[in-house]
Amino acid sequence: MPRFRYKAKAGLKEVRQGIIEAPNREGAYSGLTQQGLHPFSLEPILDKPKKGISLLRRPISQKRRDLFLFTWNLANLLPAGIPLLQGIELASTQLKNRALQQVTSEVADRIRAGASFSEALGLFPGDFPAHFVSLIQAGERGGSLGQVLREAADGMEKEDELRSRVAQAVLYPALIFGLGFVTVGLISTNVIPRIEALYEDIGGTLPILTRGILRLSRLVRGGGWILFLAILGVGLIFFRKKGQVSVRGGKFLLRLPVVGDFLRDSDLVRFSRTLGMLVRNGVPLSEGLSVTAGVLLLNPLRETVISIREKVLGGKKISQAIGEDSLIPSVVQNLIGVAEESGTLEETLSKIASLYEKMLDRQMKVFTSVLEPALVLLVGGFVGLIVIGMLLPIFQISVFVR
Repeated sequence: MPRFRYKAKAGLKEVRQGIIEAPNREGAYSGLTQQGLHPFSLEPILDKPKKGISLLRRPISQKRRDLFLFTWNLANLLPAGIPLLQGIELASTQLKNRALQQVTSEVADRIRAGASFSEALGLFPGDFPAHFVSLIQAGERGGSLGQVLREAADGMEKEDELRSRVAQAVLYPALIFGLGFVTVGLISTNVIPRIEALYEDIGGTLPILTRGILRLSRLVRGGGWILFLAILGVGLIFFRKKGQVSVRGGKFLLRLPVVGDFLRDSDLVRFSRTLGMLVRNGVPLSEGLSVTAGVLLLNPLRETVISIREKVLGGKKISQAIGEDSLIPSVVQNLIGVAEESGTLEETLSKIASLYEKMLDRQMKVFTSVLEPALVLLVGGFVGLIVIGMLLPIFQISVFVR
């Protein structure tokens, strides 16, 4: 049964405090009144969720899709006059994923026990992001929960669109690279060994290019592909940490031409959209910056936003704090500076997000139009080099016979 921590007056001066069990907040208040107490503080005791109730067991992309569906369903139910608890239950029944249904059921139980919606969501940080919980809390304060849920769902949809465009941009190049890797592997393990046996029977000194290709083939056949995968795994660990690019990996990526600008602009879209959404719904700027830092991919940019927050808490304007950092473009600082003076910060942040989304679209089109033929030439040239290297001794023998 839910428990509540209370403070109540017993008479004119005596104040008592303790814990009472009751099915809900009203029951706890009624029970204390029956004891002759007059409660003035009554807070639910929220136990930690049961182990195993988490969406972390599923892929991150599936988690985002599930959360979007739940949020969208709930955003459409609340404006129709349906109570929050009933709305959560109805939104859950429309989901096919049992893990999310179990989590939302736990959330509903916490609300019945007297917790607010945001407090209940905050008990599941692995399932509900911090910026989502902050938005819900702001909606509860302002009495606009349905509107905030709709805005949160729209933000999730735009984020998925951004991720989808990025995935489409790298899909074809990745496919070309993968096919090239498989082709080279098949040649190294099936074709080259037969030709190598032929050259061993003939004898003589092979050209340096041919010898290099034969060594590469022996490395692949001897388990070199395992070494390659191990290096790749270490690289992923180096670049990523808890779903985000590590500090060292992020600094390296930001220095890369084209790729660095692309990744930075992607995070600027997330920064502007998330902070604008939080500020527009009444979340304090310092808290909004803290929450926004958690949604960024690159750790160097996360550290930058945290540093900006500390300067804002120290009394500086956000535009001044941004101007002291080199990772955020000056155009963003100028736009935010004008917005601060005119009192239109949230609208300007949304416009910055739209601006950089358009820039990302152009960058992706240019990036893919250049990268795709370059990869085809690279893979084709490498395979052609292998073919020439293996046929070179035959050409030399032919010339010698003539």
